[in-house]
Amino acid sequence: MNKMLLTLITLNSLTSFLHASLPPVEAFFQNPTFRSYRISPDGTHIAGLIPYNDFMNVAVINLESKNARVITGQDIDVTNFYWVNNNRILYTVDQGEATNYSQRVAGSIFGVDLDGKNHKPILDSVYERVNTPGAKHRGWISVINILPNDEDHVLVANSSRRSDYPDLFRMNVNSGVLKKVSNNPGYVTSYFVDSDGNVIGGLSWENTEDATTASVMYYNRDTDEWAVAMDVESIYEVPEFLGSMEGDGEQILVSKKSEDGKKRLYRMSFDNGYVSEMILEDEVYDITDITPLYHLKNDNIVGVRFDKEKPVNHFFNSTYQTLYRMLDEAIPNRSNYVFDYDDSGTKLLILSISDKHSPEYFFLDIREGTMDSLGKMFPNLDGIYLPEQKPIKFSASDGHEVHGYLFLPEDYKKGEAVPLIVNPHGGPWARDTWGIRWWLNLEPSFLVSRGFAVLQVNFRASSGYGADHERSADKNWKVAMQDIWDGVQWTIDQGIADPDQIGIMGASFGGTATMLSLVHQPDMFQFGINFFGVVDIPEHIKTYYEWDRDVAGDSWKTRVGNPKSKEDKEHLYWASAINFVDQIDDPLFLYHGLVDRLVDIEQTRLLEKKLKSVGKKKGKDYVITYDTDEGHGAYNAEKRIELYKKIDEFLKPFSPVYQNN
Repeated sequence: MNKMLLTLITLNSLTSFLHASLPPVEAFFQNPTFRSYRISPDGTHIAGLIPYNDFMNVAVINLESKNARVITGQDIDVTNFYWVNNNRILYTVDQGEATNYSQRVAGSIFGVDLDGKNHKPILDSVYERVNTPGAKHRGWISVINILPNDEDHVLVANSSRRSDYPDLFRMNVNSGVLKKVSNNPGYVTSYFVDSDGNVIGGLSWENTEDATTASVMYYNRDTDEWAVAMDVESIYEVPEFLGSMEGDGEQILVSKKSEDGKKRLYRMSFDNGYVSEMILEDEVYDITDITPLYHLKNDNIVGVRFDKEKPVNHFFNSTYQTLYRMLDEAIPNRSNYVFDYDDSGTKLLILSISDKHSPEYFFLDIREGTMDSLGKMFPNLDGIYLPEQKPIKFSASDGHEVHGYLFLPEDYKKGEAVPLIVNPHGGPWARDTWGIRWWLNLEPSFLVSRGFAVLQVNFRASSGYGADHERSADKNWKVAMQDIWDGVQWTIDQGIADPDQIGIMGASFGGTATMLSLVHQPDMFQFGINFFGVVDIPEHIKTYYEWDRDVAGDSWKTRVGNPKSKEDKEHLYWASAINFVDQIDDPLFLYHGLVDRLVDIEQTRLLEKKLKSVGKKKGKDYVITYDTDEGHGAYNAEKRIELYKKIDEFLKPFSPVYQNN
C-alpha cells in the first residue's frame, strides 16, 4: 500500500529536508503530501488531494493495480471533493481573493470522470456571479446531499432567487442542469436532510427592522407543510442536527443548549409535536462540533465524536465500540476514527491524529483482515521534535476555572523558566482543540522549535464549555483578556515562563488579543505578532453593513457592543486598541491580506497610520506585510512559507535557539 503513496510523491517532486538541529520553516508550513482521502462507492478506487504543480489537486489510486494519477490539474487549490458515483467526482476550488466562509464553500463546482475525461465546470463560482454586470444577488450554491439512490443527481441549495434564502434543486452531475425540488418555504437559510436525501427540516432566520428571529423548522412530507419545531435564541445557539440514530426511523440526533446553558445531545422526534430526550451530557464540556460515527451499511448514526480536552468517541452500539477498541489497539497513543467507507462496509479509511505525529490515513480491508498505512500528511515532520500538547487548567483571578494547552521545548527541565509565547485563538467564539489536524496546528511546534514554550488559553468567550463561559464575555472583553493574562501569570507562578521573555502571537481575534495585550499590559509582554486583528470595533461593525453582511453586524452589536449605545461606548473604547497605540513600547509584527472579507484591510492600515502618528518607525518599531492575493488567512503555501520566514527573522532577538548559536 505504501507504494501507492510513493507514486503520488513522485508525481509531486516533493522537496525533502535534511533535518538539522533547527528545522526549516518549510517543514511546518508547506502543503501536505495529501489530504481528504475518500473511497469510491464500489471500493475499487481511493481519491485524495495532493500537491501537483504547486496546487492541491485530485488524484485517484486504483486499489487493484496500485496505479495513481492526477485527474484535475488545476492551477488553484482544490478545497473539497466527493464521489457522486463510481465513475464521477465533483469538486470545488479555492476562490482566491474571495476567501470568506460562504464564498469558499459555495465556489465553482467542477466535475471529472475517473479517467480524467469529461472534465468541466458544472457551475460558475459565487465570485464570478457576484461580479457579473447587472447581477442582483450574492447568489451561492452548495451540495447538500449526494442522493445515494440517484447516481446522476445531487441535492443542492441555490440562492439565486433570494440571496439569503436558498431554494432546493436536483443538479445533474454531468451537465449541471438544475431541476427545482421546492421553493424556500419562507426564511430558511440552511436545510438538514436524512441519509437518503429527504429534507426533514431547516433553520429559519428572519431579519426585520425591529428584530431578528430564528427557529428550527420541521418539514412534514405527508402534508407538504412546514412548522416551527423550536425557537432559537440567537445565531450562536443554533442546534446542530446530525441525522438519524440507528433504529430510530424519523427521530434524529441534535446537539442543543439546555436550560443551564450546557449543550447536550438529544434524540428528537416530530411525532405528535416536538419531543426530545437527552441521551448524552458532560459535566465540563459541551457536546458540540460533532462528527457522527456511522453504521457501515445504512448510514445511520452509531456513535458521536466530539472534543473534550482530547477527542472522544462515544457509542450507542456495542459492536462498533468493539471495532474502535481494536483500531486503538492497532494504532496506539492516537485518536482514531472511520473517516470513510465503501457501500459494502468492508473497506474503510481510518484517520489517525495525535499531538506528536503527523495525521495518518490507514486502509482497512475487513474481509482480507489487513490494514496498511496510506501515508502521513506531513512526512517532513519525521525526525523533528513535536511537543506534547498538554491539557491544563487554572483558576482565573476571579476564581473561574479556565482550560488550555501547554507546549514545552525539547529537553525542558521542570522548574526551568523559559521564554513563552501565548497564542490566543481566533473567533473569539471558538476554541483550541487537541491534535495536529492541519498546518495551522503546527504553529506551536514551530515556535517550540525556536526555543519557546507556548500557551493556548480557552478564555471566556470560547465555545465548548457552556453558555456561562462563552457568554460572560459578551460586551466584556476585559474578562476574556484577563483570562489570557492570568494564564500567563499561571505559567510564571509554575516556574515555566521567564517573566522577562514573554510574547504574544495570534490571528483574527488572536490578533486583536495581541494588540490589547500590548496596549493594556505593556510590562507583561516584550513583543507581539498580529495577523489581521480588529483594532477599531466601531469601524469594523460599520464595515459589515457596508459589505451587506447585516447578520454579522447585528451579531457584533449584540455580543460585543453597539457603537450607538451609551452603555457600550466605554467597553468599545477599551476594546479598540487603536485608542491606546501610544502605550506600545514593544516590537510588533503585522500581517494582513488585502482582500480579507472578514476583517477589512483598513483595520491594519488604520493601525499603521496611528503607529506613524505616535512616532513609530517602520522596520524599526514594527514590521508589516500586506499580501495582495490573500483573504482571511495564509492559504497559498509558497506565500505562507515566505510569511513564516519573516516571522522567524522577527523572532531571532527573542529566541533562545538563535541567541545560543
